[in-house]
Amino acid sequence: MADIFGSQIAIGDAWKLDGAIITIEKAPDLIVTGCVLNYARQVAEFLPLNKSSRYFLAGMGSGSVELSSILGPSDGVKIFIDSFSDVCKLSQNTMTIKPLGIASCEGTGRKENLSFICTGCLLTAINVQVTNQNGMSLISGTLGLKVNSIEVTSVG
Repeated sequence: MADIFGSQIAIGDAWKLDGAIITIEKAPDLIVTGCVLNYARQVAEFLPLNKSSRYFLAGMGSGSVELSSILGPSDGVKIFIDSFSDVCKLSQNTMTIKPLGIASCEGTGRKENLSFICTGCLLTAINVQVTNQNGMSLISGTLGLKVNSIEVTSVG
């Protein structure tokens, strides 16, 4: 049956994200409450006057990772910061982000485990905040990293 606009669009599948877990390799003891991954590239579009086609020119990708509320043993936090803040180790600094626990609502389709492999990661910003709430000192922090490239893999 068509909708009010006359469109007939079938629902392909739906997924639940309420059980999603993010694992960050090189930081097994750290607790992260938020992870934002950005990756983009510039694309120029050309519409020549002497052709009836479009042409595209794509630039190189560039991205960032933001991890928030980093908690864990002091040694683990220090090792993580030391590993990703050294520009001389840029070619070795790889971070794999694995969101797990994504399940299909209907149980149909493939269940895939995605991995976002971020290479050339460099720590560019640290934000640490200490606040007092109801007599407790709360420490929260955000780490910002520049990313050279991102590869996506899946195992289904």
